[in-house]
Amino acid sequence: MDSQKKVLLIDDDTFITNIYSFELKKSGFSVFIAPNGLIGITLAKNERPDIILLDIVMPDIDGLEVLRRLRLDPENKTIKILLLTNLKDEVTINEGLSGGADGYLIKTALTPQQVAEEVIKEFSGS
Repeated sequence: MDSQKKVLLIDDDTFITNIYSFELKKSGFSVFIAPNGLIGITLAKNERPDIILLDIVMPDIDGLEVLRRLRLDPENKTIKILLLTNLKDEVTINEGLSGGADGYLIKTALTPQQVAEEVIKEFSGS
């Protein structure tokens, strides 16, 4: 990649964020981690990431609410947001995509390397 792109991981599972962070850094990204939705919203505002990987199931506010709040803020409207979750029911997928997510990735269907590849695709436009 030409310049280091910023990725914000919003997920309450430290094990998961460590694995994805490692793969993303290996792929040349600068990575920020938020352990919950409220911190994620603050980091999105302060760090201005190029893309956000957002879990849905979190203890304080869920990822769909984080998505709604980010999309309501004009400064965050253009940030690419990929939901990264194990929820794979059609209702949740539709709610996420209609709520403004740019993509929906199922954790159990992809390796961390494949997730990094999906992030790279978002920047290459394919």
